[in-house]
This record gives sequence, C-alpha cells and structure tokens, in this order.
Amino acid sequence: MQVILNYKAYYEAFRIGVIDDGYTPVTRVLFFPLFDPKGSIIVCDENGVPYEAGNKNSSAWCKGQDTIPKNIKTAIGKKETLS
Repeated sequence: MQVILNYKAYYEAFRIGVIDDGYTPVTRVLFFPLFDPKGSIIVCDENGVPYEAGNKNSSAWCKGQDTIPKNIKTAIGKKETLS
C-alpha cells in the first residue's frame, strides 16, 4: 500500500498539538514562512495581493474543498523557504 500525503493529512496530524481546533492555527504552523509578517518571503496571487492564512482559505484547504494555490506550493518547496 502506498501512502499519499496531502494537506488534509498534515492538518489531521498537526491539529492534535493545537489547543484551538480551528483550521487557521494549523495552516499558520504548516506554512509559517509564507505567513510570517516579519518574514522575507511574500507570496501573492495573480493580482499581487499577498496570500494569508485566514479562516476561509484555511478551512477550504483542510477540508479538501480547494487546492492550495500553485504559487504557495512553489514557494514552500524552495530552498530559501525550507532553510
């Protein structure tokens, strides 16, 4: 059997360690480099608006209702972000 990891699986694993069982805290933990206001990495949508870990997108990503935008996927995998 092959295990395929996705955002929902990460959410389920991380939510155990978060007191507030909401989606936003977990999204902020998982994508911290991209949502850190003091960070140097800013990921924007096609209109130049920075993405944020808000309740709407966090909930949609965690429930698998929306895919994580390609810009975020690309940014999170960069060497700069990982270090």
